Amino acid sequence: MANRWEMAMSGTLTVAAIVIAASIGYRTLAPSRTAGSTTSGAMDSVQDWRDGLRSGIRDGPATAPVTIMELADLECPACLAFQPTVNRIRKQYPNQVAVVWVNFPLPYHRFAMGAARAAECAAALGSFGLWRDAVFEQQDSLGLKSWGTFAVAAGIADTGTIAQCARDPAPVAAIQAGRDFGTNIGLTGTPTVIINGWRFRSTPNPAELKAAVDAELHHRRPPGAVAAGN
Repeated sequence: MANRWEMAMSGTLTVAAIVIAASIGYRTLAPSRTAGSTTSGAMDSVQDWRDGLRSGIRDGPATAPVTIMELADLECPACLAFQPTVNRIRKQYPNQVAVVWVNFPLPYHRFAMGAARAAECAAALGSFGLWRDAVFEQQDSLGLKSWGTFAVAAGIADTGTIAQCARDPAPVAAIQAGRDFGTNIGLTGTPTVIINGWRFRSTPNPAELKAAVDAELHHRRPPGAVAAGN
């Protein structure tokens, strides 16, 4: 009888340990995206969304009929995971889609602000995309490698300027404006993706982003978009 009880307890403890381990693993590996609803594909409208463009870094023609705004953090794993999706769209629609990156370094990411500062300086040198890609490719080395090393990996010759920008504690107007915009629209996580004023409530997958782009190009409301008050 005692042996059966001990075996039952042992089995229960084993199951509990597996559940706890799975829970910890999920919290560790799941993307850090928390903004808005978890309903895939759902979108809502953002008033005055163009205010965010003023502080953003543009990739694509100013005349593009579709603008994808990405409020993002260079230390954010979910932003890293989303980047191939937005890169694919830019390549697929080179003249019809522009992407505007808005630096929104999260306060609990230790190196996000330095990376954002350096990103603004890289943009001034015409090398933002190179910097973003270099940081994303070595995101797990933030804090372990010098900022100058990241600049070398990005192919930016003026490594001293990039390193100085990353370390400079002075406020950066564009970063503050981006954070203010994100706060005003209720952003609580990154990446937050807005396409022509329609905000995805969760990070879009490739099919959802493409469907939204195609809808905008054909002057239709994107799938899942709900206007304010509806």
